[in-house]
Amino acid sequence: MQKTWTTMAAIALLSLAPRTAALAQRGAAPSPLVQLVDIKLGRGGPSTIDPCWLVNRGLYNAAQHGVPLAVEFTFTYLSRGERVTKTFVVDLARGIPEDENVELRGNNFIELTIPLDASDAPPDEHADIAGSVVLIRSLDGMRS
Repeated sequence: MQKTWTTMAAIALLSLAPRTAALAQRGAAPSPLVQLVDIKLGRGGPSTIDPCWLVNRGLYNAAQHGVPLAVEFTFTYLSRGERVTKTFVVDLARGIPEDENVELRGNNFIELTIPLDASDAPPDEHADIAGSVVLIRSLDGMRS
């Protein structure tokens, strides 16, 4: 019963995502389902980009129970003095929960992180990194 409810909740939340994405493209509020909150370097190894993001707790729980959800990260930064844009698609279930402060994040969201290997184009030391995150429905790239 719990798995069915979680799956139904995830489907209901994902049905809102196309409208939210369209609003975000027009400069409206960011998606209420997933949000990039910080980008750190080297936590998972010397050449990793380590995003911290918030995701709706129901979606994370659904992914933990087999619902095929993923996030797509896009980062732009300098590597060896050259501008680089890298994209990573990560299974949402692989997100690693961070220490949570419910007062700051609320009960509806969970803060996650994951080290992403950027060894082929590591960010320059002290480089500014611009990033974004998008929820996608499955690992085959179907965007929500």
